[in-house]
Amino acid sequence: MSPTLRRASPEDAPAISAVILRSLRQSTAQDYPASVIERVARSFDVDAVRRLIARREVFVALEDGQAVSTASLDRAVVRSVFVDPAW
Repeated sequence: MSPTLRRASPEDAPAISAVILRSLRQSTAQDYPASVIERVARSFDVDAVRRLIARREVFVALEDGQAVSTASLDRAVVRSVFVDPAW
């Protein structure tokens, strides 16, 4: 697998949100109560991701045209990294 990495656009928000939500709900389920995961998940709904793309450098990795991971930077600080658990 060799994903392609590129800067995210607002049109990528639904796919990026889906990756983040799958990652939160599957990868962190054993570490946090469901109430915490759902509270964090609200911060990454489609509209929130669109706002994030407007404010920060957001990148998306695509494999066969499908989003498989995402990362966001705030200047030189990495703010988030999420990988689709299926990938």
